Amino acid sequence: MRPANCQQSFRSWRPGVRRCLGLRPRERIALAFVLLALLWSGSTCSIPLAEAAYVRDLIRLDGSINTIAVELRAGVWRVGVGGALEPAGDTAFSRRVTNEVVIGIFRATAVNGVSDFQGELTGYFGFWIDSASYSFTAQVGRILGTKIAADYPLGALRRSDPFGILGGLAAIAVFFDPIPDLTGPGTSIPVDVSAATDGQIFASFGFQPAADRDLGGATGPAGAAAWWRLAAGDRLETWGGLNLTAAGPEYDKLVFPGVSNPLTGQLNSLGFRFGFVPATGGPWPWGGAGTLELRVVPEPPTGGLLACLILSGLGVVASRRSLFRNPLKARTRK
Repeated sequence: MRPANCQQSFRSWRPGVRRCLGLRPRERIALAFVLLALLWSGSTCSIPLAEAAYVRDLIRLDGSINTIAVELRAGVWRVGVGGALEPAGDTAFSRRVTNEVVIGIFRATAVNGVSDFQGELTGYFGFWIDSASYSFTAQVGRILGTKIAADYPLGALRRSDPFGILGGLAAIAVFFDPIPDLTGPGTSIPVDVSAATDGQIFASFGFQPAADRDLGGATGPAGAAAWWRLAAGDRLETWGGLNLTAAGPEYDKLVFPGVSNPLTGQLNSLGFRFGFVPATGGPWPWGGAGTLELRVVPEPPTGGLLACLILSGLGVVASRRSLFRNPLKARTRK
């Protein structure tokens, strides 16, 4: 029993302490030896710090906008003599714009404002440059050395991806990788592409109606464009919105409700803004930074699952009603 006041001696506390601890004499001796051993060895007890979250776990599934900041590497590929795409090796577009594509990779530097995370989020993108709306005055200005801007509508690579990553109408693929291997300025373009795409596929996005549209996915048509701004230090900018083409096997129960396309204002599964300038080192002619935006929610219950839930609910209601109507009968069943 605790003493009535603090002036009583510790001797009057000992029986109560013994009873609270519930230790026998031998157990108290053993505990004393353990404590002495710890003091002798100089050991200390510490609480381990919480590890940073895996990057995948930073993606919110509550329908709010996820903002992913990325660093970019890119280059221009041109159709060679044999018809295959070949790296241009420079930052300038040729006058044969219809035969050129922009291909690149990215790595997340922050996800929803968090930059300290485990693993990495990477991606690969490829756009075919459509010159249908290419300005004639921009072309003439470039030939004459005039510092003006040119704009290019973008499309999918279809079957022209030199690395075979994207197919159909896909233009951007996003991956999660528990082991970061896309670091530094890069050693070669093929090695960097492999490092950016060897993780677990999250989803791919492209120029088509959203694959999850019937489940509540984005409803707007995809659209993207690029601007080559010579007057701004030879800067290349691309932005737009793409729709879900396919989700990875681990994420096929997710729905992408859509974000506003910065180019058209339509709702698309993925919104992006990329900015490139000539790179100062490494194998990629262009380097830069950008952002990805997307919203994610769990897929709503299917018809079969919903029916099962409804039937289960009806069964619970029926059992409760029978219990209230005839409690004696309910007890008899038990």
